[in-house]
Amino acid sequence: MREFPVTSEHYVQVTHINHPHSFFVRLPGQEELLAALSAPGEPLEGEVQPGAQVVVYSPQANTTVRGKVYLVDTEKETCDIYARDYGFTENNVPIKSLYKSPQATTPSLAKMCQLAHCQPIGDYWSDKSIEAMKYYLGKERTKIVVQAHWRDILLVDLYNNMCPDDVATMMALTGYTTLGALHRTLFVQPFPIPNMRCFKFRELEPGTKLHVRTLTGRTLRSFYVAEVSDYDKYVEEHEKFHSAVLTAAAALPAADMQKGEPVSVYTNDQSKYERAVITQVNYPVGRPFVWFVDAGGQAEARREDLKVLPDTWLERPAAALYCALPRDKAKDPALQELLQPGRQFHITIKSLGKLLEEPNIVSIDEVVEEPNIVSIDEVVEEPNIVSIDEVVEVLEEPNIVSIDEVVEEPNIVSIDEVVEVLEEPNIVSIDEAVEVKP
Repeated sequence: MREFPVTSEHYVQVTHINHPHSFFVRLPGQEELLAALSAPGEPLEGEVQPGAQVVVYSPQANTTVRGKVYLVDTEKETCDIYARDYGFTENNVPIKSLYKSPQATTPSLAKMCQLAHCQPIGDYWSDKSIEAMKYYLGKERTKIVVQAHWRDILLVDLYNNMCPDDVATMMALTGYTTLGALHRTLFVQPFPIPNMRCFKFRELEPGTKLHVRTLTGRTLRSFYVAEVSDYDKYVEEHEKFHSAVLTAAAALPAADMQKGEPVSVYTNDQSKYERAVITQVNYPVGRPFVWFVDAGGQAEARREDLKVLPDTWLERPAAALYCALPRDKAKDPALQELLQPGRQFHITIKSLGKLLEEPNIVSIDEVVEEPNIVSIDEVVEEPNIVSIDEVVEVLEEPNIVSIDEVVEEPNIVSIDEVVEVLEEPNIVSIDEAVEVKP
């Protein structure tokens, strides 16, 4: 920021406006340099990774622009490009239309700015407030007065010939924004610089060996893993984190919806909050893209699903590691199954990446074999083991009866002759019982 010291004044060209706390300016007289920087190189070949520096034709600028890839859709074969020298985003750009950027190392010409002494009415910038800012700036020559630096953002006052006062005051007087407590007539000191909040990440170096498990990923050139012990701790504390955010955390203020801001994001797939960091804000819709620092992966989030991340949960190191295999290994069919969430293997860090922008290049040392998975339909108790001394006949279970009267055993007789049975028997009396001999 040496070319923009505090209190310095500059005439600028406004290249893109997201809202009063996110707009981009460029110093005048850089047209020839801009054309040279935007000249395309050779067509880009091979897989495209987030962070790649490219040149592409932009419908918004009506010319070729230098861009930085920040979101890739391998299924649709498209990507989203941030136009470095303008500040806007081109969405759903066909990957086949990308070219190499010969001037990728030259710093961006566009500077991100935030309008000092200007606050939204409510939690978010309304469409009317954004349109009002565009109207007041118009195509007039614009002057900025630098009030402070925040991260890589310039906090500025804006002036042009259309407004009798500065733009922030004009927007407040016409009812589109508020001045807040930071209007310069009340406080002479610059806009306060908040403490930078950021996650902690596992310290790595080439040669580091880790036992990891897959979190998510579509290709072996872009996938997320977590060290097994880090993942176990994440699972153990996830419910506690979700409850803390659900019951106590406030909605994310509009002023904090900026790239690099740690947040809590509600996810529909798990119906829980996850820790994340904002990587891009897609305007004019205003939906942020977030990177899940524990669960891995990126997604577009709804503004209403974002909450402030409690400080106590900012201190815990992030679990997810962004990784890629070397190109020659990434096409190995035998390794594709490692993209399945939950697969475990051992890796060695070959070269360090840049968090989300560039993956860590790793090698796979050993794949942990998965146990055979079986389903148990019925549990049968193990019988007692006995020895059989004698085999006897097993009878059917007897009927249970009661004995009403005991009849003495009758005499056993033999029948010598069958005679006709009469319907009515003769009634006789027995005078004497004789013994029957066999």
